[in-house]
Amino acid sequence: MFKTGFKIRTIGMLLAAAGGLATATAGAAPGNATGTVSIVEVNHASNSRLLVQVGGANYLAVLVAPGGTCGSSFVHSADEIRAFQTVAEAALLAGKNVKVYFDDCGTANKYITALDLQQ
Repeated sequence: MFKTGFKIRTIGMLLAAAGGLATATAGAAPGNATGTVSIVEVNHASNSRLLVQVGGANYLAVLVAPGGTCGSSFVHSADEIRAFQTVAEAALLAGKNVKVYFDDCGTANKYITALDLQQ
């Protein structure tokens, strides 16, 4: 039996994998987590962000640069944020797990770099 996953990779993630953002993400701690989605929140008043809660932890996708040492490394386009939202809502409604890839950029926040919908 084949297991498939729906992957959304951002240009920023591809560049980071190639080493192009090594200096922009100094001190960053990338990681991933798998679990069920319990909250999907879009908040246009606060940096136009998407919040996805997976396994009790909050993960953010932002349209405006978070500042600090992050720079614009974790800024997504409106289309990318909508794609993350669609995947998260599909998982929430279907009761499926997601795998969220994130980077904290040396801050307390976890910024989404990719989101997989697991079968």
